[in-house]
Formats: sequence, structure tokens, C-alpha cells
Amino acid sequence: MNELDELQAARWRIRELEAALADAHMDYCLESAFLDIACRQLGVSTEALKKRTL
Repeated sequence: MNELDELQAARWRIRELEAALADAHMDYCLESAFLDIACRQLGVSTEALKKRTL
């Protein structure tokens, strides 16, 4: 593999990793929002629920 091929492969890998990180961040944000909504509907603070489950 020459240097140009290695560079292209590295750039492709970086794009894939960036996309995976963005997906993971979106999943975290959605889970956090769902937790906030559920706590609001139950009338429990998020901190209290987290303390109970730990």
C-alpha cells in the first residue's frame, strides 16, 4: 500500500469514526431527554431517580 492509499484509508476511517461518535452522542441526548420526560410525568426529579437506581 502506498502512502496515498494509506492517507485515503485513514481519512475514510476518520469519517466513519466521526459518524459513529455523532450517532452515539445523539443516542445519549435522546436517552437523556426521555429520562427527563419520564421523570416529569412521574413527578420525580432526575437526580432522585438516579440516586435510587445506583
